Amino acid sequence: MTKPTILFVVANEAQNAGERDYMLAIADAIHTNNHAGANYLICKVPTAQSDLAQSISEIIGNVSCLPSTRPEFAAVPIINDDTAGLIAKRAKGPIDIVGVGHSTLPATLTLKKDLEKNGVAVQSVKYVTHQIDSAEALEAIISNKASVIGPFARSVLAGMNKKMVKKLELVTLNSAPHTNTERLCRIEYDRFMKTENGATVAAMIEGNEQFAFAVVNAGFKMDNVHKPYTEEEAYKHGYALGTPNLHTGIAAGTHIILAHGGPRNIADEVECGQLTMNAFASGYLAAQAESGASPKVLWEPFRSGGHDIIKAGFILSHHDQCVAFISNAEGYGTMEGALKHVNNQTRFLGMIPFELQKSRATDGPNMEAYHMSGIARIVFNKEGRSIVERHPQEKKTPQDGISAAQEIVYRLKLAGKPPLALPAARGIMKRPPDGPKK
Repeated sequence: MTKPTILFVVANEAQNAGERDYMLAIADAIHTNNHAGANYLICKVPTAQSDLAQSISEIIGNVSCLPSTRPEFAAVPIINDDTAGLIAKRAKGPIDIVGVGHSTLPATLTLKKDLEKNGVAVQSVKYVTHQIDSAEALEAIISNKASVIGPFARSVLAGMNKKMVKKLELVTLNSAPHTNTERLCRIEYDRFMKTENGATVAAMIEGNEQFAFAVVNAGFKMDNVHKPYTEEEAYKHGYALGTPNLHTGIAAGTHIILAHGGPRNIADEVECGQLTMNAFASGYLAAQAESGASPKVLWEPFRSGGHDIIKAGFILSHHDQCVAFISNAEGYGTMEGALKHVNNQTRFLGMIPFELQKSRATDGPNMEAYHMSGIARIVFNKEGRSIVERHPQEKKTPQDGISAAQEIVYRLKLAGKPPLALPAARGIMKRPPDGPKK
């Protein structure tokens, strides 16, 4: 019997680091299930003309070709003009295509058409995404008979053509697709601890010195224009966090690991001239100086192909010396991972939402959902003073749950059904999860 062939079309990490994590999590779930019962192909969306020169000669293989780490993902071959022809020569039987990440839709549908022109039978097309953001995208999905897997309900698409929405084949996940598994986080933690900053953190732990871990996400595109997380706001947030506070656990002298959220931080710097990491650190140090302290700031900028500092941060939070894990709330993967890995009973787990998020319709419900799920919120009153808000129905973390990646693997018929019933989706869905029973 011929093995089924599954072609994964993945995002380019130079532009979409979070979407890379979708595939790493899915590959981890496939490896965990020891599923060698399929031929696996994987190729990456190009982002620049120079990408097209890369070879794709090793595109087809067994489960071992699926990436588990950043370096392995960096080595995934780039789609070029020869891709469809090479697959047609080497693949046996029909192919199932899976576009993994919001940015992969155009390339996935183009490759489908090219494969069909080369005589390859495309059995199905699935698209894993955190959102469908336009009527054009919805129409392209339906006209190509593709199905969607994502953490949102059909009701989120209510503003689009009702007939089209009705036709959509949708599988709703319980969380964002880039679930951060314990194994993947441990790999990145081990890689980080071998670096210079890792050695410094090891010395902090050995010396019982407190530190906080903060993720600074950048702005995002609205109407095709990059809107930054500004230096002014970053300084304000850094100052609020650096002010000693019993509620956050930050004391005078608390060191801080400051991590870029992803490649969009580079867009903030290059396109908009906003050095938000510097501004956040300056605000933090200014507040600490007022208490007579001068803690260390460990810089962790985005490095394509380097260790994943956010995954490492989830494991760092397990150390007694880590008193706080904070994000400025833009990155859904960070929030999902924090709920799974960080204990909000023994350290501060919080977010400092930035103003730009108020202009996106989904962000208010998302942040409220995360707030209720166990992530405290640092907000500012009319006088500009920071206040720590805890939800009256706040849940305890870490929280067990079904991996969204495991659910995707089940939907691809590569694993048995997860043993637990899926809870209501969190995050991208408009309705927040139910609070704990009183």
